[in-house]
Amino acid sequence: DRINRMLPEAKLIVLLRDPTQRFLSGYFYKKQKENHKHIKYPPLEEVVLAEGFENSETLLSQLYLPKLKMYNDYYERGNLLVIKSGDYFKSPEKILSQICDYLNIDSEYKFPSIKSRNRAVLREPVSEEIVEKLDAAFAPHNELLYKYINRDLGW
Repeated sequence: DRINRMLPEAKLIVLLRDPTQRFLSGYFYKKQKENHKHIKYPPLEEVVLAEGFENSETLLSQLYLPKLKMYNDYYERGNLLVIKSGDYFKSPEKILSQICDYLNIDSEYKFPSIKSRNRAVLREPVSEEIVEKLDAAFAPHNELLYKYINRDLGW
């Protein structure tokens, strides 16, 4: 609401990551952070394989669609550009050109640096069972997202 009051004509850009990978990255980031505080973080298997995980706040808080709908309460869908993060990391120049076109700015602009600056979080190996469980838990939500944005992101 505040953004809309200040910038009613704003064009929004959303970078979306595969929710399974986002979940795992967030889990390991939090676990690493909590270890510095000497707090015991539950094992990944305990979190993901818990009964009712598919309807848990842990999973539901990761969903993109409710957040996108919230912005669409204030902005038309044409004011929201959805970008798949994998596409950006694969072809940053191409995606930046697309963003420039969307914002009506010179698509030939040379950005000073487009290298990733995030430090990778140390991750433990993740079993195929966990990845499959996460993929299955996110699948129905991803399908709703694809319909909403009229685009299959391939997750």
